[in-house]
Amino acid sequence: SIKSYTFAGFRSVLTFLEEVGSALAQLAYQAAHLPAILSGLPKVDQAVMRYYTQRVFQSLLDAAMTAARAEGGSILVYDPQVETFRIEASYGLSDELVRSTRVKRGEGLAGLVAQEHRILLVDETITEERITRRMQRPSLTSSLVAPLTVEAVSEPIGVLNLRTSHPTWRFTDEHAELLKKLLELAGVALGGLRLLLGRGPSVPAV
Repeated sequence: SIKSYTFAGFRSVLTFLEEVGSALAQLAYQAAHLPAILSGLPKVDQAVMRYYTQRVFQSLLDAAMTAARAEGGSILVYDPQVETFRIEASYGLSDELVRSTRVKRGEGLAGLVAQEHRILLVDETITEERITRRMQRPSLTSSLVAPLTVEAVSEPIGVLNLRTSHPTWRFTDEHAELLKKLLELAGVALGGLRLLLGRGPSVPAV
């Protein structure tokens, strides 16, 4: 119902804002104190950045799944060294699939979203051939796939996937709009993490 969706969406946004705010506050404190304690250790800087970046990814996935009542989901992040996306956060996927998945821009639904910079809402009503031929899991009744962007970076740095196999549940335009807002908040948070560590608004270190 609209009422239950509104409550779930509102709660998810608040929870996500709380987690992101906590992560940024903690990183700000560490960024101010770590240089004096561990100056000249880039590996420490990288480990700190990775930890807080993954916190944002996991919080984003949690919030999105709750808001859309998804049964499973994942966040793929672009690795410029090998020019592919790999899974950084997930629910409902095997460890082997998480380790082995690599997606290039333009490949599959995630690659298409990254290439075209737009949200895809996919279910049995889709007839567009270039989308239907990328639908590799017939058991899914609805999917929502969206790009994750950071300010000053021209291409998406990641892709968020939500899915359900429930026979009577479908994602809607309202879910897509809420997901867009969550992704905007995540992009701001990721840019803030990098600025706190003096890296500038670029692709997250993951």
